[in-house]
Amino acid sequence: MNSEKVSVNINDDKLARIDLLISEGFYSNRSAFINDAITDLLDRNGNLIEKILTESNKSYSTNTWFIGAQNLSKEYLEDYQAHNTKFSIKGFGVLFIDSDVTPELLSNTVTHISEKIIVRGSSEVLEYVKNIRK
Repeated sequence: MNSEKVSVNINDDKLARIDLLISEGFYSNRSAFINDAITDLLDRNGNLIEKILTESNKSYSTNTWFIGAQNLSKEYLEDYQAHNTKFSIKGFGVLFIDSDVTPELLSNTVTHISEKIIVRGSSEVLEYVKNIRK
């Protein structure tokens, strides 16, 4: 799994308590402690995360959220187009756009794709995505 370096500010008192746990062998280093704490918080908020993802992806929503990998098919976009609905795509991860999706179909259905999303698709589609992100 890929990881990304994140900088955080922690006050001296909290940092001292973290360092105490490390020195007593409960954690190997600060990163291990922080990763464990984040995992616990994400697990504790799992229902909330699932609710956000589910509600934003209701039929013909104007915002679609995803985490991880998501595929965007021609059929899915044509369904939105048939209902004269446009939507934005938000999330974190990789968006795979099928090779038969045209820039025109995207322009008729997708208003924005978050900068946090890595997009994979045809060169024409990637050029279009680059332009709507400006």
